Amino acid sequence: MHFVYFTASQLNPNPNIYIIPPQVHERGMDSDFGLGLLCAALGRQSSKFKLILMSATISTDKFAEYLGKAVAGLFSTAAMKQECLGGISRAKAISTTKPVAVLFIPGFTFDVTEYYKNHFEEHLRNSPKLAKQAGSAYDQKEPCDGEFENNRDYTDHSSKRIGGEPRKGDLDYDLLVRIVIKLAIGPSNKEQSAATEELESGVSYGEMFAQATGSVLVFLPGVPEINKFVQLLRGAWSDIGGYTDQDSHGGGKDNGKKVLRIMPLHGGLSAIDQKRVFTDAASHELKIVAATNVAEASVTIPDVTVVVDSCRVKETDFEPERQMNALVLKFASKDSLRQRRGRAGRVAEGRCFRCITQHTYGNLPNHSVSLLCEPFTRIFSTPP
Repeated sequence: MHFVYFTASQLNPNPNIYIIPPQVHERGMDSDFGLGLLCAALGRQSSKFKLILMSATISTDKFAEYLGKAVAGLFSTAAMKQECLGGISRAKAISTTKPVAVLFIPGFTFDVTEYYKNHFEEHLRNSPKLAKQAGSAYDQKEPCDGEFENNRDYTDHSSKRIGGEPRKGDLDYDLLVRIVIKLAIGPSNKEQSAATEELESGVSYGEMFAQATGSVLVFLPGVPEINKFVQLLRGAWSDIGGYTDQDSHGGGKDNGKKVLRIMPLHGGLSAIDQKRVFTDAASHELKIVAATNVAEASVTIPDVTVVVDSCRVKETDFEPERQMNALVLKFASKDSLRQRRGRAGRVAEGRCFRCITQHTYGNLPNHSVSLLCEPFTRIFSTPP
């Protein structure tokens, strides 16, 4: 949310001021505080400005009810003082307020096919062509997909783990890298010939693993995870004879494989480095963008056709053992996952690979609750 400062004389009597906070579903301490100030001003009798909240995944019922109370003046300073002095019952007034109007403006997006872990994991784990990779590799011994998963053990001695054996709760880099490599190579002749044969889950390998074009957007929870993924992908792709943008060969055309242009995207990059993700890939290239949730709504890469989602995010959470708040790796909310999926349907029909099962997705919270875990010392702190 961007703040523009108005004096009371500018804000209240002017009916031509429209304040439009975008992406209000991205709840945060600053944005909620700013919205609270606006709602308090909205309830004044002299206020004439227009407040329009915008979001693609907002919980409309809750926000409409909240704004209805604001318009009725229940959050104004005068209403609060009157209740403290024994005036009208605020609870009774709240029960009689009506929610504000909700406008739905449909936008055009192409269809995006969703694939879950149970659709592709076993096939990719046991793929001999993807078994080679650079660096240390270990046999797969234990899946690591979090508290909701009911995993089967896809141990196969011919298939090694990319990046080594993971610790419990760590990202499944092996599966993420294998998905991207498979999308860069495309389906085998056997898979292509069986493209019209439906699997038990209703998914065909030929359509699922069709060679990607444009950009593949990979969502990861943080900068360390992005750096590790980029390193593992470069090594694995090089080990099976592919070229990346860091190779001096400039190849790709001669060996039939796409040249992978692999680049990170996060808030810590310079403006020049961030602009690189908007350049189109050549016909013999495939652009791989490894991004944090900054690409979820704040940045739109126009040529994304495939989203590969780790379904993880880093949020502030309270650790009772240590009695302190910490940045914790956890599953993202359904709202976030829907936002991420939509990145693939901007220019053409797209695909979204989610590294969780459908069962796990069904157990995820609809909205993020990270704001509830913010410490009061941070909320009420003042600058020195």
